[in-house]
Amino acid sequence: MKTCELCGKSTDKLYKVYIEGTILNVCKDCLKYGKPVDENGNIIKENKLEIKEIVGEVVDENYNKILIKYREDHKLKQEDMAKLLGIKESLYKSIENKKIIPDINLAKKIEKILGIKITKKEVLTEKINNKDKKSYITVGDILEFEE
Repeated sequence: MKTCELCGKSTDKLYKVYIEGTILNVCKDCLKYGKPVDENGNIIKENKLEIKEIVGEVVDENYNKILIKYREDHKLKQEDMAKLLGIKESLYKSIENKKIIPDINLAKKIEKILGIKITKKEVLTEKINNKDKKSYITVGDILEFEE
């Protein structure tokens, strides 16, 4: 863990910023008090990319090994697994052979039916160009869609 030089909070990641004549290593919350700087200490212009971090759930890269182990431990055939999961045998074979990565919804369904874990939480980053940021709300921002 690293310590923010402005507020003293412990964090995994620090950012270099220019604040009142000084370059400091600060946490994500204190970024707003300064201007970001590069490795050479030069102030980064406002139209540079901003990185947005969110914690999301992704399919574990070893999902197929987990499924194979479950199937073998329970002495099931691929055909039996497909029926158990309510999917086509060809789809299940493609998943097990790592030709297809299941989407998060299918992965969650598999986890629920089999009582195993094939997803994991991961920090996802998104780069946003400041000039592309919208300062208005669209209908899509308000609506919630049902699956």
